[in-house]
Amino acid sequence: MMSAIADIGGTGTTDSQGLVRGLQDRLTKRFKSLPTRQENKRLSVLLVGFRYGFSQSQDPESKLSAAIITNFQDLYGDGAPANLARQQFDVRHEWAKDLAEIEPTYVQYLGAYEALRSEDLQQLRSMLARRLPASAVAERATDVMLRAASARVARNTVGRQLTIVTVPSSPNKPAIGRYVTQHPSTVTYEPDYVIATRDVTIALSDPRLASDSPNARPLAVPKVPSTWPCPCDSGKRYKNCHGRFARHPR
Repeated sequence: MMSAIADIGGTGTTDSQGLVRGLQDRLTKRFKSLPTRQENKRLSVLLVGFRYGFSQSQDPESKLSAAIITNFQDLYGDGAPANLARQQFDVRHEWAKDLAEIEPTYVQYLGAYEALRSEDLQQLRSMLARRLPASAVAERATDVMLRAASARVARNTVGRQLTIVTVPSSPNKPAIGRYVTQHPSTVTYEPDYVIATRDVTIALSDPRLASDSPNARPLAVPKVPSTWPCPCDSGKRYKNCHGRFARHPR
């Protein structure tokens, strides 16, 4: 997926519609050549973020953009999956008007959505509508995902290791990622990055930080109450140790 996005960016395509169409075509061709049964060739990809532009006053304009690329889900019905994957990937692409005019909310889920509770999704949407800090929304979304991972209906298809990414509506602010683990680890992971302009394409896949010292304290630890001792055994409270890195900007 990263290679495909980087290749599409390298062709000079930098708009979201061109990226979505390029991924749709590449996934269709790639899956047709996979040496496996058709019912095992099911995939859905969700792309969500902001389309940045500049008005005549040179003030940044941002538009919420989202696209689903799938070869088995019903994009214009109830979203129910099909038993057999289609030969062709389909796309549903949506975007909002300028955020200066409206303030939309968008909550989308793919995969084992039966494990999600409707009240959790409603609470997330309410938090977004009230424009609560990104840190609060991210913490709630983390709790929702971990609860879904424990649900029997998920059948162990939802992971407990998460990467939470905050994408700002302003192009002048950086995207920030945070790795969430359920066990202390000396390895922490960062999101993949692709920067594509008309002049250059840069891709960074599977970046990670690791310590090779046998006595090193964990770089990533599970979330615990803020006043509890930090799981890294530093002797500090969680809020004064690893909890500081769990805070996202607004």
